Amino acid sequence: MCSSVVNECATTNNECSQFAKCVDLTEGYTCQCLEGYVDVSSKHKLPPGRRCSQCKTIRTFSEVCGYV
Repeated sequence: MCSSVVNECATTNNECSQFAKCVDLTEGYTCQCLEGYVDVSSKHKLPPGRRCSQCKTIRTFSEVCGYV
């Protein structure tokens, strides 16, 4: 049985946040929050990159956001 390769990132049918980029994988896809955003998906029991929150603009160092 042959299976066709599908690029889920080529369509808007993926569940990535509007503040994330879709990364096509061999089987399926994943989402990565854009620079300046932090991934809060796990707090909502969701896969990575489904919920991205903008980093705070306080001038402090954050391991997640770097210097902001």
